[in-house]
Amino acid sequence: MPLIATQAKAQLSVLLGLIALAKAAGYYLSRFGLDTSTRGYAEGAFFTDIHASLPALNILLLVSLVCFVIFLVNIGRPGWVLPVVGVALWAFVAVVVGAVYPAFVQAFVVSPNQLRTEAPYIQ
Repeated sequence: MPLIATQAKAQLSVLLGLIALAKAAGYYLSRFGLDTSTRGYAEGAFFTDIHASLPALNILLLVSLVCFVIFLVNIGRPGWVLPVVGVALWAFVAVVVGAVYPAFVQAFVVSPNQLRTEAPYIQ
C-alpha cells in the first residue's frame, strides 16, 4: 500500500471533515423539510415523518458530526482505520435508519390503519 504524505493526509482529512460537516448541516435543514412531506394523505408532517424520519435525521446528524471529529482526529494519527470505520458506520446508519426504518414504519404501522394512525396529524 503506497504511503501518503503527511500534508496530503491532513488536507484529505480536513476536506472529508468539511464534507461531513456540510452533510450534517444538510441533515439539520432536512428536518424542516418534513413540514412539506407528501408521504401522508396531504402535504405535511404525518406519523412516519414525526416518529421515524425526524429521529432518523437527528441520528444521522449526530453520526455525521462524529465522523467530522474522527476526520480531524485522523490528522494526527497514523493510518486510515478510524475514518474507514466512521464512514462505514455512517453508510450503515444512513441505509438502515434513514431509509429502511421509515419505510418499515410506513408499511407495518401506518398502512394497516392509516386513517386512525394519521388522524391526529390531519387535524
